[in-house]
Amino acid sequence: MCKRDPLFFINGFCWIDEPRIGEGEGSGLIPFNTWCHQDPVIASLAAFIGRRHSVIDKSRAQGASWLILCIIVWLFIFRPRSVLGMASINREMADDPDAPESLGWKVDMLLEFLPKWMTLYPDSHELAGKPIFDRNIGKSTWSNRLNGATLKAHSATKGLGRGGRYTLYFLDEAAFFL
Repeated sequence: MCKRDPLFFINGFCWIDEPRIGEGEGSGLIPFNTWCHQDPVIASLAAFIGRRHSVIDKSRAQGASWLILCIIVWLFIFRPRSVLGMASINREMADDPDAPESLGWKVDMLLEFLPKWMTLYPDSHELAGKPIFDRNIGKSTWSNRLNGATLKAHSATKGLGRGGRYTLYFLDEAAFFL
């Protein structure tokens, strides 16, 4: 069911980190229970991933960055050979494993809190019990050894996203790109 339906996956298995007190159901580590206005966005994005460009006009505190990152993780786990990219205004915002505001930190957190049956090799595999993905902090990459999916974080530069084809490429804070 998770593989077929990103809404099921997000609402059933994704957690977000909300540092602000009084936001929604509380603060801290909370389940990502999508709001009714997010559901059609998720369904539309899932229908058009790899087929056309999508632009989301968003405002603050609407969960759009977390939403897209959940879709990226969904593709990374369940869609073989996905080539995924994400970028933010600088390297620290794109991927700093020690900074909760960075995209890479959020991806790491989403993967960490998934159930082990999604992130470990199955019992029948020779690598049973080991993680299916590799994380290279120096290169800002993730690779899923089980299905061949990859993810790379970039900082906003002149050549951003050039030289390759992507299943999905996320530009966070794009209004601030040079």
